[in-house]
Amino acid sequence: MKKFYFLFLFLILCSEAKTNEINGAFGKSFGEVYDGGRVLSETTSGEKIYSFNPENPNPIFTKYGVIITPKTKKISEIWAWGYFDSSTKCEAQFQIIEILLDKKYESLKSKNSFSFGSTNANYKSDNRRISLRCPFEFGDTPLYLQYIDNDIQRLVIEEKAENQNSDGF
Repeated sequence: MKKFYFLFLFLILCSEAKTNEINGAFGKSFGEVYDGGRVLSETTSGEKIYSFNPENPNPIFTKYGVIITPKTKKISEIWAWGYFDSSTKCEAQFQIIEILLDKKYESLKSKNSFSFGSTNANYKSDNRRISLRCPFEFGDTPLYLQYIDNDIQRLVIEEKAENQNSDGF
């Protein structure tokens, strides 16, 4: 009977861990081919963010975008963001989103989420992570929610490298 109980408990814990996997957000999945949308913005490193209409939008966010691999067009990052006229308002909205993320991903939450000049929360599962940030800025203060697949980010770099000549190395 004890063996059955431990097996049952093990299966429950494993099924809970599976529901906490980070697979995507707002109706988009990592690795999904995305060949639509206009360029909405660019990251500070020059990556294009393509707009999309989410399946389940959240009223806190006003913009939704994906970053894709240059050749195969696979989704490597999923973004949502909105702007607030003060850091106090941004932090209040941050707390709402953090609670919603905690309900789904609490077991994946990083305990050390300190960043100077920013309120943030981070979640990690294997090669995927979620970053929620409310950086301190003057004027409009953004709230960023990013879902990132590190393996597909590596594919972005590999696809860019295919266009380079490596004869000199």
